[in-house]
Amino acid sequence: MREVFKPASFFSPLGRDERGTILVQFTISLIAILGFIGLALDGARVFLLHNDLQDLADAAARAGAASLDGTANALTNADAAARSLSVNCSSRICGP
Repeated sequence: MREVFKPASFFSPLGRDERGTILVQFTISLIAILGFIGLALDGARVFLLHNDLQDLADAAARAGAASLDGTANALTNADAAARSLSVNCSSRICGP
């Protein structure tokens, strides 16, 4: 008589076998660690980008303030100077 395939008899030794369990734990831990590394890199990039944008805004404000000379069109000149600096300059090239 032919023996019928029994899945329970096939998988039962695997439940008692403890070899290779560290590989599963390592794989799960590695995925979590790589995820945290990715979050840290993204957070650092956001922080640096915020600082660069703040530096650019400060430089544009200084350029606009330097154009205020008390004339009738001083506000227009200050606005044009600030916009010109922010369009033509990056914060890494134009320092404070």
